[in-house]
Amino acid sequence: MMDSTYRVQDRVLWVDTLKCMGIFVIYLGHFLDGAGFIYKFACMYVVQLFFFASGFFALRHIGTSTMKETILSKCKHILLPYFTFSILSLMVQGIHDNLDIASLLPMVRQAVGGIRNQLYAPALWFLPCLFVVSILFDLICRIVHKPWIVMSVATLIYACAVNLLPFDATETPRWFFNIDSALYYLFYYALGAVLYPILLRFDWTKIRQWQGKKRCLTLIGIGVTGSIAVVVSLLTFFGRKDYFYLYPFFARIPFLTWSYPIFIAMSIIFVNLWIAKRLQVFPMLQAMGKNTLLLCGNEAMIKLLVPALMAIAGLQIQLTNPLSAYLYAFILMLLVNYVIIPIEKKIIPGFLGYRRKTQ
Repeated sequence: MMDSTYRVQDRVLWVDTLKCMGIFVIYLGHFLDGAGFIYKFACMYVVQLFFFASGFFALRHIGTSTMKETILSKCKHILLPYFTFSILSLMVQGIHDNLDIASLLPMVRQAVGGIRNQLYAPALWFLPCLFVVSILFDLICRIVHKPWIVMSVATLIYACAVNLLPFDATETPRWFFNIDSALYYLFYYALGAVLYPILLRFDWTKIRQWQGKKRCLTLIGIGVTGSIAVVVSLLTFFGRKDYFYLYPFFARIPFLTWSYPIFIAMSIIFVNLWIAKRLQVFPMLQAMGKNTLLLCGNEAMIKLLVPALMAIAGLQIQLTNPLSAYLYAFILMLLVNYVIIPIEKKIIPGFLGYRRKTQ
């Protein structure tokens, strides 16, 4: 962990950096096998990371508004961006592929359902699922009040979803707005809400100043946890997706069957947290981290627009190796953050919360 937490205008910079790292992996992961090992690696943790980070500020407004006000607020800040980007992506997709009304209607139905792996703009499914998760979390908080009890309820819901649903809702969700997937990801959202105050207070310099047994045990705990996280991350990155292949007898232990994905995801997220706290000093990463929702919404469009523009000049994008995919994904993020988003904000006053400054 970093020695201190940096803030600018009430923003926690390592949180913005963490989200930037996550959206970069999303851009990469959607190149599928063209991105190399990162594709399967991303499937193991990156969605969990975003729900985990989304939960950081979940407790801030609990109890300050009625359920109706909360739902209306979530509609404004989550569903409005979702449908806005769905329409924009649909328009670009329709023009790009020269689609008629009959061809566009199934895509409209996809947008209304918002189901993962069934959308023409693949990253957008996260928003309706986040809407469901945040409403469900708020509802549970109103009933039980204590954050750790909420965490226990979220864990129970996760266990029930894994063991009782007749399909894997993280791979092949079927329910409107990914309600089935939300039963899984609520756990990470609640975990982020519970752990965030601890992560925020963590100060490595103070721990190094401790004396005696307390300092020794803390350093050993951090060292062991960090070592396990790094090893798990490296093994997962280099293609070992199913650890039961190595230890098949683990698959017969019910608890491990549904809990080991949490262990893998949180190990990788822990390493990402450590990296984010060291990269938080870079303004470019901070800026893109602030705009992850807009980067997510524009992903499908930028991946159509850039090749189309290149084709006008007689050029063609070819991702010949994973390194080229890494570079191309980062260039796309830069174009969205510094070209597309400013244009959107100028064309549409009040675009997704943006307000023009008055003279």
